[in-house]
Amino acid sequence: MTFRIILPEKELTFSTREGVTILEALIEAKEHHPDLFFFWECRSGICGSCTVMANGQPVLACKTKLTEGMLLAPLANHDAHEGLTHDRTTAHAKLSLLKSSHLEGVMKEEDREKIALQATCILCDSCYAACPVLTTNPSFLGPFVLSQALRLANDVRQQQGPQILEAIQHDGIWACTLCGNCTLVCPEGIDPRADITLLRTKSLAAGYSDPTMMANFGFGGFGGDFGFGGGFS
Repeated sequence: MTFRIILPEKELTFSTREGVTILEALIEAKEHHPDLFFFWECRSGICGSCTVMANGQPVLACKTKLTEGMLLAPLANHDAHEGLTHDRTTAHAKLSLLKSSHLEGVMKEEDREKIALQATCILCDSCYAACPVLTTNPSFLGPFVLSQALRLANDVRQQQGPQILEAIQHDGIWACTLCGNCTLVCPEGIDPRADITLLRTKSLAAGYSDPTMMANFGFGGFGGDFGFGGGFS
């Protein structure tokens, strides 16, 4: 079984046995190519560090079986380092915008269920790498950040709901195209598309408006997209 690694500066081809995971194949390949670099830690799908692009899709290398002719590459929408490694600093720094207050009190089971799924995020960056918006707008907060925003907004133990909604208005929920790519690749079954939709509903209820709707319909003047020109004569 053969597979290729596509790097910015070169392309490498390796052979391995059938039935191995991508991570097992990479560890084996490194024995013959010591300067091949990649991330991995737990080998159990818990740490999220081993994510790579496989045939154009982000996957956990430790949980994904290698297939014949598979193409491996560094994560999309990240700055590549050596080999298959990449810099997650920019992506994860966006989480700092979601400042939560000191959590107090005990949650009821029904309240815990509201945030249980989002709390399983392992920060593997799969959703970030699959997001087409980030390809053209690196300032977009990204799917996992917005899913965590919903988790905090639904946490009854903290009082920063209004501030969290404020933080995700610019380059956040309205910049998303709701394509669903993020939902398809999440190894934990989190649905960022649905989370973003819920955050939009919360934002509208809090008095925010969709700026893309305002722009598309030309509110603020009769010029807009309606073709009324500069005025009536």
